[in-house]
Amino acid sequence: MKSVKELKFNRNALIFMVIILLYYLFTRLYGISGHMNEYSDYDEGTYLMIARLINHGYLPYRDIFAVHPPLFYYLLALWLRIFGDNYVVGRLFSVFLGFLSLIIAYYVGKEIRDWKLGVSFAGLLAMDPLLIHVNPLVFHETSIELFTLLSLYYFVKYAKCHELKHAYISLFWAALGSTLKFTIIPYLIALYLVIILSLNEKTWIYLKGASNVLLNRMQVFTGIIAYLSFILVCVSVLMVYPSKSVRDIMIVPGIHAITLKTHLIPILILMTFWGLLTVYLFKISYLRKLFEILTALLKNLKVELKLALSVLIPKVLIEGFFGLGISREYISQTYMTQGGRFLPLLNLFYYIGGKFGDIHASKLEFLVYDVPLMILLIFIFLGAVERLKSENSDIRESLKILFLANFFIYFFISPTIANPRFLYSMTLVLYLVMLDFLLGLNVSKKKAIAGVIISLVFLSAVDFGMVYWFPKGKLKLAWAPKTKELRDDLGNYIRLKGIDNESYYSINPMNAYYLNLKVDPWSVDTFGLILLNGIQRNNILRSESEKQYVIVSSWVYGGWTSSILSRELSNIIAFLHTNASLDYADSYASG
Repeated sequence: MKSVKELKFNRNALIFMVIILLYYLFTRLYGISGHMNEYSDYDEGTYLMIARLINHGYLPYRDIFAVHPPLFYYLLALWLRIFGDNYVVGRLFSVFLGFLSLIIAYYVGKEIRDWKLGVSFAGLLAMDPLLIHVNPLVFHETSIELFTLLSLYYFVKYAKCHELKHAYISLFWAALGSTLKFTIIPYLIALYLVIILSLNEKTWIYLKGASNVLLNRMQVFTGIIAYLSFILVCVSVLMVYPSKSVRDIMIVPGIHAITLKTHLIPILILMTFWGLLTVYLFKISYLRKLFEILTALLKNLKVELKLALSVLIPKVLIEGFFGLGISREYISQTYMTQGGRFLPLLNLFYYIGGKFGDIHASKLEFLVYDVPLMILLIFIFLGAVERLKSENSDIRESLKILFLANFFIYFFISPTIANPRFLYSMTLVLYLVMLDFLLGLNVSKKKAIAGVIISLVFLSAVDFGMVYWFPKGKLKLAWAPKTKELRDDLGNYIRLKGIDNESYYSINPMNAYYLNLKVDPWSVDTFGLILLNGIQRNNILRSESEKQYVIVSSWVYGGWTSSILSRELSNIIAFLHTNASLDYADSYASG
C-alpha cells in the first residue's frame, strides 16, 4: 500500500505533467500548418522529399544523394505512408517524438531525485525556445532529443546501482540515435568513456577529482588570469611586430569572432596558459594517475569490448542493412562528407565569439536559445552561498563527469559545428546537472517559489516571441515570412498552365515537395551536393537539350558564409540567366 504522502506526490506530478504537456502541444501546434519560412525549411524539404521518394521505390545513397544515416529517413517514410504524405503530417511526426521526450524526461528526473526534478526537467524542455523552434519542424533534432533522454535514463540507473545491464542499454539507445544523425556521436563517445572509466574504483576517484577541479569557483579566477596573460602577450607581440598578419592572427578567442584557421594559434596559447595555471594553482600531479588509468583500462578490456558491442550492434544492423547494403557509396556520402565541416579546438571559441558578435550587432534575438541556460546560471550563482544537501552525491558526480566529457569532446575533439541544435545532447546533460544542483539546495519554500515564478516569466516572454512573432518575420532569426503565399501563387500558375507533370529542379527542395512536383531524385539536396560533396553547377543542372523547369527562391540569396556554396549558387544563377528563359516570377514589396 502506498502512503498518503506518496499518493499526494503522484497526484501533484500528474497535475503538473498534464499542464506541461498541454503547454507543449499548444506551443508546437500553433500555426503548424501555416508557418513556412525559407530560412529553416530547406532541411525539412530535403527530408520530406527523400521520405516520399523512398515510398515511391527510390533508395537513399543509391538513387538519392543523402548525407545523413538512414534511420530517420525510413521512420519518416513509414509515418508518411501510414498517415499521409504532406508537410503537416511530417511535422506531426516530430511533435509526436517531442511529446514522448517530455514523458521520458520526467522519468529521468524522477530516477535521479524525485518527481519535482522530473517535473522541472520536463517543464524546462517544454519551455525551451530552441525546442519550440525545432519540435514542430521535420528536423532530426527532436529524434536526437528522444534517444539522448532514453540513454540518460539508463545511465542514471547504472550510476545508482552499477549494474552493467543498464550501461549496455544506455549505450544501445545512444548508438541507435547515431543511426539518425551524427550530432549524437560525441555524446555517445563521452558516455562510453565515462562508463568504462567507472569500472575501476581508483580511476573513478580520479575522475571525480578532475571534475571537482574543473567545476571549481577558483576556475573563474584561473580563466581571468589566463586571459590577462594572453592579452599581455598579444599587446607585446603587436608592439614589436605591428603587421597586418599579426593583427589578423592574434585575436582574443571567445571575444573576437573565429574566422581563420590560423586563429588556432591564439587558442592554443590561451589554453596552454589556462592548463599551466590550473596545474599550478590546484597542485595537480597527473603522470602517475594517467599510467594507473591506462593500466585499469587494459585490465577491464573484456568488459570494455562487450560494451563496445552494444554500440556496434545497432549501427551494424541499421547502417549495414539500410546503408552499405544499398550502396557502397554510403560511407563516402555520409561519414566522409560530414567529417570535415569544422576544425576541432575552434568550436568553443567560435561559439562564444558568435554570441559576442550577435550582441555587438544588436541581434539579441540570436541569444534566445541561451535563455534557459542564463536563467539557470543566475540561480546557481545566487545559490552558491546556500548549503547543499548531502544525498544523491553519486548520481550528481556521474552526471557532472558525463557533462565534462561531453563538453570536451563536442568543443575540442569533434568537427561538429557549434550550433545549439547540434549540441543539444550535451545541453540535456547540462540542464540535468544544473537542475539537480538547484533542487539539492537547502532554500526556503518562499525563495523556491519566487525562483520558479521569475523563470516562468522570462521563459514565457521568449516563448511568446517564438510562437507569435517568429513566424511573422518580425525577429532577425528568420526572413521570407511570405514563403507559403509565394508557393501557393506558384502552384496556381503551374496548374493553370498545365505543366504540373513536367520535370523540375528546385534549389530549395521544399518548393518541389510542397507543390508535389516531379524531381530528379539524385539532385534533391543542392546544399549537400555542393558544400559536402563538391559537386559543381554543371553536374547538378541537366543538359540544355533536356527540358527542365528550375525553381529559384529566396534561399539561394541567403548570404552564405561558405565561399564554395556562394560561388556555386551564383554560377547556377549565371547559367540560368544565359541559358534559360524566365517563365514566371513573383515577389513582395519587402523583397
